[in-house]
Amino acid sequence: MKKNWVSILIAAVVLVGMMTTTPYAQDIMLRIGGGVMGGPFYPMAAAIMMVANESIPKLVATVIPGESVSNLKKIDAGSVDLGLTYPVWAYDAWVGRGIFHDKQYRNIRAIGKIAIHPFQLTVPVKSKITSIKDLRSKNLAVGQKGSGTEFHFHRVMESYGMNWDDVRKAGGKVNFVSFGEMAELMKDGRVDCAIFPSYPDEHIMEVEMVFPCRVLHIDQEHVDMIKSKYPGTVFFTVPKGTYKGQDTAATTVGFATMVIAKASMPEDLAYGLTKAIYDNPQKLAKGFPDFAKMTPAFGLEDVVTPLHTGAAKYFQEKGLKIRPEIQPIK
Repeated sequence: MKKNWVSILIAAVVLVGMMTTTPYAQDIMLRIGGGVMGGPFYPMAAAIMMVANESIPKLVATVIPGESVSNLKKIDAGSVDLGLTYPVWAYDAWVGRGIFHDKQYRNIRAIGKIAIHPFQLTVPVKSKITSIKDLRSKNLAVGQKGSGTEFHFHRVMESYGMNWDDVRKAGGKVNFVSFGEMAELMKDGRVDCAIFPSYPDEHIMEVEMVFPCRVLHIDQEHVDMIKSKYPGTVFFTVPKGTYKGQDTAATTVGFATMVIAKASMPEDLAYGLTKAIYDNPQKLAKGFPDFAKMTPAFGLEDVVTPLHTGAAKYFQEKGLKIRPEIQPIK
């Protein structure tokens, strides 16, 4: 059923994407930065597109390919109007550090949190790997080069005192590949560990058609270390039984997914988009089931950068308090 909905959403994205011109002068064109095929951002963005088009008169929204890092940069530059990212990246972009060290990205505004994705470092159940420390000399699938997935993986390794060069020097290999490629490499035994961000993840389930898998545990000390250093990181538990080989619960870090808009977006449009998202979780869930659990209060959790004035207006109408650090700014 999930794949059928995804197929419908993808078809809708292609159809709307073909509408490059419209006879209505008042139509509002909205470009939404989504994700790569096979990752969670693509169906999430497509679901938001469909509900937004349905909820806001004259809106013609389209989804364009992207990922958590590039979406931020495009929104700041004004080539994309709305997009998906992680609060941890939004914070780094806002203050100008890490992969955003070139400048402070101040043309971005938060709409709200829409989901949480766990950091699932996955190994075959029979693997002798039991800790992140064991990954130093292994063959790893870390996501596409320069993607948010890769940087998340690297930050976890960093908390254990390792980087990609350490892996290579110890005889391991770092593979920069997509989620679909990760699954194929793991099924063939060509990688020892891969990262998957959906929950539960269909790529892990695909691998489990060949052999059972389990998610590695990140101890509380390192979880706290990562959360302290990188605001927007959250605690996550993968419950026992989530996957065939998951005999015990695994604690790990997670990354909230948020919607972010360009600062120059009109307040009424930002308000309308926020309302369309948080008033329609069941409609959104047809495209991405996790949306069913979304509430306005959930939308403010883990946001660490200033809200758009339109989003703030919506949350305040719902009786929610806006924390000082995310108050809208001009």
